[in-house]
Amino acid sequence: MSITKNCLPREMTIFHKIGETDGVATYHKTYIKNVRLDERLAVNQNNTGEKTLETFRAFIDLKSSIATDGQNRQTYISSEIFQTLSSSEREGYWTVCEGDYVFPLILSAEDAAKSVTILKNKMRVFTVNSFSVQYDSHGIHHLEVSGRGKLLE
Repeated sequence: MSITKNCLPREMTIFHKIGETDGVATYHKTYIKNVRLDERLAVNQNNTGEKTLETFRAFIDLKSSIATDGQNRQTYISSEIFQTLSSSEREGYWTVCEGDYVFPLILSAEDAAKSVTILKNKMRVFTVNSFSVQYDSHGIHHLEVSGRGKLLE
């Protein structure tokens, strides 16, 4: 049974790193609607005081969530398989893994054309540090993605 759409009110953009060209990272962008996105502010205490950081956990139901490249619908595949595909074979597919960037909104066409470095300085972004596939008796039930944002000083 899939997660109901009432539980999936959010949207997000995933930047999955696919390589580097002349020292510049290249990314595969995926826009996902109908996800559950929980955001929290965490406080870490140490000898020098407190540091706060944002964390997130996203629940992506592969039946209820809609993933696109901005125009065409995409299907989830594992990052291991995704990396073996050529650029043209990647069309129609998306993936996520540790180290990817998640923006908790659907980026405008203007923002999506900008570099990740510019976007990271301009808006809220999270780095994926944990990813798991949750299975049920019919295969993949949903994906759980979590990570953290910038340290807030």
